[in-house]
Amino acid sequence: TWARESDGPGFHVMNSTVSNHLQRWIVDTCCKMIDGDLRSRDERDPEADAARLLSVGRLLHQTGQTHAAKARLERGRELRQRCGTLDTAAGAALLRQIGIVAVALGMHEDAAVSLTQALRICERTGDVANVAGAGVLRSLGVAKSMTGDHDAALEAYGRARRIHERTNTLVSEDGVQLIANVGVTMMKKRQHAKAFRSFEEAERISERLGILSRPGHAGLLKNLGTACHELGDDEGAMVALSQARAVAERTSTLHTVNGASILMQIGRVMRGQRRFAEACTVCEEALRVRRATATLDTRGGQALRALLRDVRVFFAALR
Repeated sequence: TWARESDGPGFHVMNSTVSNHLQRWIVDTCCKMIDGDLRSRDERDPEADAARLLSVGRLLHQTGQTHAAKARLERGRELRQRCGTLDTAAGAALLRQIGIVAVALGMHEDAAVSLTQALRICERTGDVANVAGAGVLRSLGVAKSMTGDHDAALEAYGRARRIHERTNTLVSEDGVQLIANVGVTMMKKRQHAKAFRSFEEAERISERLGILSRPGHAGLLKNLGTACHELGDDEGAMVALSQARAVAERTSTLHTVNGASILMQIGRVMRGQRRFAEACTVCEEALRVRRATATLDTRGGQALRALLRDVRVFFAALR
């Protein structure tokens, strides 16, 4: 029996843990079955096997098994190269997923290479004019932005948006992700007003689609709040960040790395409002999440510790 929202935050953690273990068990079981089938078939149908490996790679990536996903996807690429089907729409889809996984592993240059190859295939097959092409362009934009080439990222995003507009698919979950990606890149370029407008547009589309209670929406609200804070609107920032926290609590994702990021941003805004005691409390909560997720030594964890030290100094000076 799943815990209810009224049972308290501890039960949200239990729900999330049980759900994650169950999902991972299902994926591991499927992967073993497919791996066994591939071995028994002795690669007699490499194109079908490559398609299966793409499906397995996606599942593994979705459950956080990124290195395992990369291994399956690379094997799929080898099979397609061997049978001469890499230069097809299916090959482009495989290369896109390889690029997405490479971004998750921090291999941003490698990701850009795979995604550029996928884009060239889409251009040759004509798929660059449809939603699949827009997806490749969006993923390429993410990879380019992660390498610091923000102008190239925005160019890719712009092409993807025009495709969505021509195909009347901008009001979609893909459209929301694309527009939010534009906002993130604008934040990196410190063009906060443009970033705010992008996040606001993504929020409006999310509302039209009725997807305000999904885990990913908490990240969009966090970005919207961060943009508000950078523009000097701490009141608006707290509204958006409070909503982000509420979504994360409802979806049992507050005690994750993304949840810690939301909590840290709330602490940062509270520091600007000189609410040092509350900022200490929320930053300490974020610190516990970082410890539980073994991410305290990451760049995000280090930034959190620096913020907490800063807040504690201000709080002590007022006592």
